[in-house]
Amino acid sequence: MRREWALYLTLVGVALGALALMTLWTRPMIEAGGLEMFDVRTGGYSFPEAVRFLDQLNDDSRRLYLGAQRMLDTIFPLALTGALALGMFLALRHVSRVLGSVLGLVPLAYLVFDLLENAAVAKMLRTDGPSLDMVTRASQWTELKWVAVQASFALLALCIVLRVAQGLVSKLRA
Repeated sequence: MRREWALYLTLVGVALGALALMTLWTRPMIEAGGLEMFDVRTGGYSFPEAVRFLDQLNDDSRRLYLGAQRMLDTIFPLALTGALALGMFLALRHVSRVLGSVLGLVPLAYLVFDLLENAAVAKMLRTDGPSLDMVTRASQWTELKWVAVQASFALLALCIVLRVAQGLVSKLRA
């Protein structure tokens, strides 16, 4: 197996491992009150929703959110961004290395938005009562993160389709 494919599979494995830990361990403990944690709300959240969620967190859930969840939610976007970017490059390198490299930069927007979201959520978790501005900013980062990751997956799918089409055209010409 070539090194780039080994790296790609490693990044996918790390992302899936972090996602599994969040899904099976941290998320259920943080959402014990029945409200979804901030990170998974694709449409963002309002000030009253944020206050209600923060009020229902107990000390253990808050520590878990600021500790293990935050660590996993840093590892996950780093690995996912790498996998998306490398996947785009690998899919397009036979078509155009430059195009593959440029499109591989798109997932960086997702990474930046996710890390900004994490910082904003941590700030809300550390305060006694978040301000409207804190909640609005955190919610905006959450929404932007979801738009960027969906766009990145769509772009990766398009890159794969282009690679398959290029391969089919090459075989028809041969």
